Amino acid sequence: MGVDEPRRPSWWSRIEGLPDEERAAFLERIRAALPPVRLRYSPYVPMPKQDAFLRLRNVEAFYGGAAGPGKSTTLLMGALQYADVPGYSALLLRRTYADLSLPGALLDMASAWLSETDAAWNATLKTWSFPSGATLTFGYLATEEDKRRYASAAFQFVGFDELTHFTESQYRFLFSRLRKPSASVGAAGDGTTIVDVPLRMRSASNPGGPGHEWVRRRFVHEPTRSAGAVFMPALLSENPNLDQEAYLESLAHLPEIEQRRLIRGDWSAKDAGTAFDTSKLRVVSRLEAAEAGFGVYSNGRPARIRRARCWDMAATEPSASATDPDYTVGTLLALCEGSGLWMIEDVVRVRVASHDVESTIAATCRRDGRDVPVWITQEPGAAGKSLVNHYARNVLRGIAAVHGWRETGDKETRARIPSAAIGRGLVLVLEGGFVEALVEELDAFPNGTHDDIVDTLSLGWYALSRGGTMRLAAPPRAS
Repeated sequence: MGVDEPRRPSWWSRIEGLPDEERAAFLERIRAALPPVRLRYSPYVPMPKQDAFLRLRNVEAFYGGAAGPGKSTTLLMGALQYADVPGYSALLLRRTYADLSLPGALLDMASAWLSETDAAWNATLKTWSFPSGATLTFGYLATEEDKRRYASAAFQFVGFDELTHFTESQYRFLFSRLRKPSASVGAAGDGTTIVDVPLRMRSASNPGGPGHEWVRRRFVHEPTRSAGAVFMPALLSENPNLDQEAYLESLAHLPEIEQRRLIRGDWSAKDAGTAFDTSKLRVVSRLEAAEAGFGVYSNGRPARIRRARCWDMAATEPSASATDPDYTVGTLLALCEGSGLWMIEDVVRVRVASHDVESTIAATCRRDGRDVPVWITQEPGAAGKSLVNHYARNVLRGIAAVHGWRETGDKETRARIPSAAIGRGLVLVLEGGFVEALVEELDAFPNGTHDDIVDTLSLGWYALSRGGTMRLAAPPRAS
C-alpha cells in the first residue's frame, strides 16, 4: 500500500512502534526516495515526520505527543498545501479566539509567513485569500453551539490545533463540512485541480486537557482507534529548530505528570483527580445485555432487575446571552441483583423551556412504564419540595411513582460510588445515540462545562441501593 492511498498506510503501521532513532532514519529514507512533498507558502522545509504527515491522503490523521515538535507548524503547512488551487478552502481552529491570537500561535505564524506574499488578509473574516481564489480561514469553537457557525460552509481541509481542548461532538460535526465539487473550476500551475485535492481532517495536540480521554481513545489507543485514522507521535527531539536543552530545563519545573505528557508524550499519564475511567465501560447490544443478566431470564431463573429514571432539571434554552446552558437530563439506570452489574440503559438530554421539560419527562416516563420509579434532584428549601410534589400530583400522576432526593455533599464526593463501579468494570452501557455525550461528560468531570449526567448517575446509585449498604461485587470473569 502506498502513501497516497486512503486507508491507514502499511509503511506507517510497520514503524509506529520503532525506537525514535530508527523511526527517524526510516522516514528520512522515505523522503529521499519520493518526489518533494507539495508545499505552498511555507518558508520551512518539513522535518521527516512532518513530511510523512503532509503526504497522507486519508481523511483523518492526528499529529500529537510531546511539547515542541512543531505541531502547529505542521497544521499550517498542511492547510496551505493547495492554496494555489482554484476553489480550495481550508479552516484552522482553536478553542478560543484568544488562543488563536497569542504570540507565536496560528494567526501570528500565518502573518509571518504570508504578509510579504501575494496573499491578502481580511481582518473581519479572519481569512487569507490567494490569487487562485483559495482561502484559509481561522476560527474558534468557544461553546458547543459555535460549531453551527460553519453549518453552511465547505472545506477541503479542517485542522484542530490542541484537539484535547475541544469536545468530541465539535470535532465530529466538522466532518460534515468536508466536501468538494465534482468538477474543477481551474487548475494550479502544476495542473492540480480541486478534484485532485484530498479531503483532510487534521489535528494536533499534547496529552492532557479536558478532551484527553476521547482523543486518546480515537487516535492513540490502537484497539479503539477510529477506522482509517493515522496517529503520528511526535517528540521534541525531532525538532532541530528549537533550543531543546533550554526548553527541557523549563519543562523540568512542571509536576511529574505534566513532564510525562510534555517531554515524553505519554498519553497513559492520568490526572490523580480524574473521576471516571471510561475505558472500563462496555457498550453492549440488547442481546449482549440479556446474556449479561439483563434479560427476562438469567441462569434459568427470572432475573431480578431494578430500574430507576433519574432527572436533573434545567429550564433554559440556548440564547444569545446563554449559548451553552445546562441540560435537563434523565438517565435510566438498571441493577441486576444476581450479577451485581449495573447498566446505563438510556439518557435523555434536552435544552428546552420549562413547559417543554414537563412534556418531555412525561413522555419519557410513559415509554419506560409504570414499574420504573422516577427520582428528581430536589433543590434545598420549599421550592425544591414543591417541584417534586408538582410532578407527583400533576405531571406524572398515574404514570410513575415520584421520589425527591436532596443532594448532600459536593458533586465529586457523590460521584465516587458510580466512579468506583465503572473503574471495576461493573457498568455496561446499552448502545444508543446518547453514548457519545455520556462518555464525553464523564471524561471531562470534574473539570468539564457540564455535569448533569454525572448528577443523575449519582442519584441513580442512591435510588437503586436504598435499604442497605451498597457493596460492589467482583467483576464477572471473562468467558
